[in-house]
Amino acid sequence: PDKEESYNRLGSFKIGKRIKRHITKAICHLGNVLYLYFLTLNKISSKLKVYSFKIPNYA
Repeated sequence: PDKEESYNRLGSFKIGKRIKRHITKAICHLGNVLYLYFLTLNKISSKLKVYSFKIPNYA
């Protein structure tokens, strides 16, 4: 059982490394997407703010 266990650990470690690499890549990609999404939302919201706050300022 000891040999099998160590082999399983090694195998899972290798797989874990590969999965970790994929996950980090995915997280980086997701982060970039979220960042761009946030930037576009900021641009839109800033435009909306300009329009929505112009009316009360003159009132």
